[in-house]
Amino acid sequence: MRFEVEHRFAAPIADVESAMADPAFSEQLRLPGVAPLRVVDRRDDGDVVHLRIAYELTAPLPSVARAVLGAGRLTWIQESDIDRSRHRTDFRIIPDVHAERLSCQGTYQLRADGGGTARLITGDLAVRVPLLAGRAERAIASGLLERLDVEADSLARWLAAAH
Repeated sequence: MRFEVEHRFAAPIADVESAMADPAFSEQLRLPGVAPLRVVDRRDDGDVVHLRIAYELTAPLPSVARAVLGAGRLTWIQESDIDRSRHRTDFRIIPDVHAERLSCQGTYQLRADGGGTARLITGDLAVRVPLLAGRAERAIASGLLERLDVEADSLARWLAAAH
């Protein structure tokens, strides 16, 4: 299932990229139904920042998602490569369990938007379970998009406080 969402920020691209790569931003972020994030690794490779962040879902899963992912603890790592020269971040979500059933990857593309920045997030979410895939993808994508909107609101506040 393809998903897409766009957010706008009243800050230049360099500031948005810097905040997205800052472990302090990730660790202060509070997402609905998710435990506080934990930065597992951050490496700066010149123009590219490699970031690995651990997530743990604390909210109850919709029943169709539970049928796919099980009723146990749901944790994952998001790996992001933030390329400051291209203003593009490639990301992958790596589930700690049932990785054979779920995959998600995509990009964050930044572009100048007047005096600020527009961020377009596109991705692909795939559930590989016969008969349940479509319903599970819609349920999981709905929660993902909600959390991306909350993350964008928090990022906008972070950027405003920095100026």
